[in-house]
Amino acid sequence: MRVEFDRMGRPFVRPSAPMDCSPIYDGLRTNVPKHLMAFHDQPFNVSTAEPESEFPPAGDVSRYLLQTARRVEHRIRFNSLVTRVRHRPPPDPSQPLQNAPATYKERRWIVEVVEPPSSINPHPQEFKSISCDFVLAASGHYSVPYVPFIPSLWTWPKEIIHSCVYTNPRASIFHQKTVAVIGIGPSGYDILRELAMVREAEAGGGGQGGRKIKLYSVASHPAKLGWDFADPEAPGWTKQITSVPRFARIEGHKIWLVDGRLLEDIDLLCFATGYLYHFPFCWPLDQPWNTHPLTHPPPIPEPPPPPPPSFVQEPSNLPFPGAVRVHHLDQTQLFYYPDPSFGFLVLQTQVVPFPLAEYQARAIAARWSGRSPFAIVPMTDNETESKTVHGLSAPKEFEYEDELLERIGEGGEEGDNESHWGRVPAWKYKAREETAAKRRLELGY
Repeated sequence: MRVEFDRMGRPFVRPSAPMDCSPIYDGLRTNVPKHLMAFHDQPFNVSTAEPESEFPPAGDVSRYLLQTARRVEHRIRFNSLVTRVRHRPPPDPSQPLQNAPATYKERRWIVEVVEPPSSINPHPQEFKSISCDFVLAASGHYSVPYVPFIPSLWTWPKEIIHSCVYTNPRASIFHQKTVAVIGIGPSGYDILRELAMVREAEAGGGGQGGRKIKLYSVASHPAKLGWDFADPEAPGWTKQITSVPRFARIEGHKIWLVDGRLLEDIDLLCFATGYLYHFPFCWPLDQPWNTHPLTHPPPIPEPPPPPPPSFVQEPSNLPFPGAVRVHHLDQTQLFYYPDPSFGFLVLQTQVVPFPLAEYQARAIAARWSGRSPFAIVPMTDNETESKTVHGLSAPKEFEYEDELLERIGEGGEEGDNESHWGRVPAWKYKAREETAAKRRLELGY
């Protein structure tokens, strides 16, 4: 991967071919207990860890998903890439869609699909066009890396990576280098912890050589997930980490912090700053996206002078790849408000995604089928360009799930069965509150 810049100086990640990029890394463990992650009727009983862990590794989560999907595998079309989703144009270009014949209204979406090359079939097949009444975007938002705007980042002469390419702390790219990890979410915390543990062991064994290398945590607040690196009771590996505030600007190899300090010893910038929302199948010139687009380019604060043309690699005719939020939603963030026959799953962040997806899918299915055609209203904030728009940390997540059930005539104290789900149980609230303490007790961090 490489970081490039548009004409305004916004950084974006240009993938290699193919791009080996994933939010999954070798040492990843879940952030919440597995019983909180389970689907409604499928207990999380998969475990290869010894002893069995409440915070399983990524492989166990993958096995659980595959096990759960077997029940609906006959409905899944594999190796199919959706390349375009758009409104069916009216038969007469001068005639508005709402005045078109009923046959056109019934199948209002055109979805184009192609079978991409594979080891079995190295040649892509012809495009297939599918007519649909409803379309649900359940494509996730962890594939387009986000690198925030930093004035003059384009002048940085050394290496830049994103956490999506991180696999383990012993990778050669980190060897004998002073590393700055920008961001202190779950990935940033884990990367810092793993690098610090390795460096602590190397320092104890005299393996760092003569050069003094450092590990910087660049963030505006301490870690929320695990240890505060400044805590005097924190483990020894935290002493390998120097916490500094956010970058103000970069001038070549010099990095100015917001508190006025200057850093000149950094060899590698690792951005653990999350991902962008991206819907590449919603072409900006197609209906309805041409009048009500889902995404806007990330904002830049008080635009400084743009980078010189020699630093700009983005062709002027390409849209910026991704955004920090999604626009034109309803208040539940389930439906595209201009046309609610297009929906979304799990746009929210800071959530437990598997059960949330179930509650959302249940509400969407109830509305689309006509079983519970609840009213929707537009999202009140369609302007703010910030990830916080989609933040839904506990207990708001559970309150939101109960709200969805109420909209479709379910929830409350009534018993829980296939046709009627009861309210989110109290044990989930308690388990979420105790997660950080239990994770530290079991894993040590």
